[in-house]
Amino acid sequence: MKPILDFKSEEYTLKNGIRVVMVEHKDATSVGVLLRAQAGSIQEGANDIGVAHLLEHVMLTASKKFPDTRVFTQIIENTGGKYNAITGPLFLDAWAKILPDKLQEALIFLSQAWQHPLLDKQQVEKEKRVVIEEIARDKNNLRKIARRFGYEHMYPKHRLSIAPVKGDVKDIEHLDTGVVQKYFNQKIVPQNTTLVVFGRFNPDNTKNLIEKFFGENTGGNSELKLVHDPEPNPELVVHTEDRAESELIRLSIFYPIRDEKKIGSQNLAVFTEMLGGGGRKSKLFQAIREKYQMSYLASSYYSPMYAGGLLEIYTEISKENVNRALEIIACEIRSLSEKKIPELDLEIAKQRICSQLAFTFEDPVHAAKYYADIYTREIGIKNPKDAWDKTSAISTKNIKNTAESVFKSRPKIVALGANISGYVLEVPDAL
Repeated sequence: MKPILDFKSEEYTLKNGIRVVMVEHKDATSVGVLLRAQAGSIQEGANDIGVAHLLEHVMLTASKKFPDTRVFTQIIENTGGKYNAITGPLFLDAWAKILPDKLQEALIFLSQAWQHPLLDKQQVEKEKRVVIEEIARDKNNLRKIARRFGYEHMYPKHRLSIAPVKGDVKDIEHLDTGVVQKYFNQKIVPQNTTLVVFGRFNPDNTKNLIEKFFGENTGGNSELKLVHDPEPNPELVVHTEDRAESELIRLSIFYPIRDEKKIGSQNLAVFTEMLGGGGRKSKLFQAIREKYQMSYLASSYYSPMYAGGLLEIYTEISKENVNRALEIIACEIRSLSEKKIPELDLEIAKQRICSQLAFTFEDPVHAAKYYADIYTREIGIKNPKDAWDKTSAISTKNIKNTAESVFKSRPKIVALGANISGYVLEVPDAL
């Protein structure tokens, strides 16, 4: 049975410039509120690397009205609600999930964090130490290291290639209260803010609460210049690096996605699912694990940006099987663009994407993020029902066209592991 995805939604703009999206789901048991600004790491310059992520930390710590961290966070925690924030290359998001009758507390908390955070020296220095510990935790994470090299070679000399979203330790040590305050004043402004409410709520009461807590004019630059996706490096790049902590080789292959709207976001989702995102049914899993037992996992993952993103194909494999794995991956890539695609495989992939879409709306925060993407990214989707209908209509020709569009670019190949730097990677032409 097809789930009900045609939610009642309303979009409007407050006088100060904040865009509001309210999506009512009367059968939900909770409500999610999400705030988004195009204030991710690609907005940073050479002298403030890591400031976006640091700001995210400080914003949720205290506000001018609630300078005591414990008192501030208990606005949400004492209701049983949850809150968090996340910074990516493009966006800074803050969210809360709460019971419907406690929605006012979520709006109080988020309005204080978003509009009146306490950005004093004590809070900034405390969160700098926390961020430095986060960076240390990621030091030996081969997945994140491989992705960093992927960005470095895909977008040379761009902010994405200089450092991860969190920055490096030296970057964080360099930041001070003035830098954090300046970034906040320039980026977290009404004209750069989208507020999404999803779940069970009273629309009229919620409108009044939003106006009360977010309607004030907090200033900001009305001519804010937003940064869009960088141009990818068109050349083939192979990067190998010894990592003694791993006997297996982390093999990652990166392709740029230039125009998700033109390709079709649902075409891209189903294509990625068929290639490597669909568990045991995916082509990479079937070939590398099931047929040859060369690796425990083989998958693909899409990291979105504004109008496009980065497709990563990855596996963890012994050094002697790396070149064989490259051949298999190239063969599976060719099969999606050149060979006949079984209709059953396509239907299963479409069903999996439709199921994932439906599951998204079981959690109001995930749902709010989905609507935030609709309104802040160029993906060509109007609403969840539109996404469902477009997925259901995908044909094998659509998948072939998507494969041809994705794989016409030359990839960036990263191999990390013990004694790999002197090993010659034989890159098939199909890659």
